[in-house]
Amino acid sequence: KASTSDYKVLLNSDTEVTEKWLSKLLHAASSDNSIGIVGPLSNAASWQSVPHTKNKNGGWAINEIPQGHSLEFFAKIIEDSAHMDLVDTPILNGFCMMIKKEVIERIGYFDEQAFPAGYGEENDFCFRAIDSGFSLKILVNTYIHHAKTKSFGVSKRSELVKSSNDILRKRYGVERFQDLEVTLSKNEDLIAVRSNIQKNIKG
Repeated sequence: KASTSDYKVLLNSDTEVTEKWLSKLLHAASSDNSIGIVGPLSNAASWQSVPHTKNKNGGWAINEIPQGHSLEFFAKIIEDSAHMDLVDTPILNGFCMMIKKEVIERIGYFDEQAFPAGYGEENDFCFRAIDSGFSLKILVNTYIHHAKTKSFGVSKRSELVKSSNDILRKRYGVERFQDLEVTLSKNEDLIAVRSNIQKNIKG
């Protein structure tokens, strides 16, 4: 609320950024007037995770940096694996988001009353942004490492996720969540990027 910048970046404290991450996000966000919010790839960011989105148990994956690779080297592999820069998405993970000022001016801030402790507020914000005419993009040539579950711990996080999901489903309907899961799980551009990353890791 205090910022007067044309672009705002929300970045979790449990992250490690990589070279040129901010300039790449800024370039992407400013490349088209219709773009409202942009987010990078990560090791643990639901549909933005690489190289895997789900673990063996069907839960969200927390990918480790491949053995023998530094964070920066792995980020370079991801950059080289991107056959394009931006991929359309119906939702973005809140661990790192670049938001245009115009989005906030049109739809307001995060809903602090419905989501006072976090979890779910970024989903609500993304839905409102799309419903107001903005597009959301994943920047697939940029990687930020996310430690995950450091703010609350696993148990508290599970409680917050369940509570927020109940609110979101009441607001937007179960069908919307089912549709976005199908859309993201079958996104050919994201599938291609993950496939390229796995090939380049082995190579």
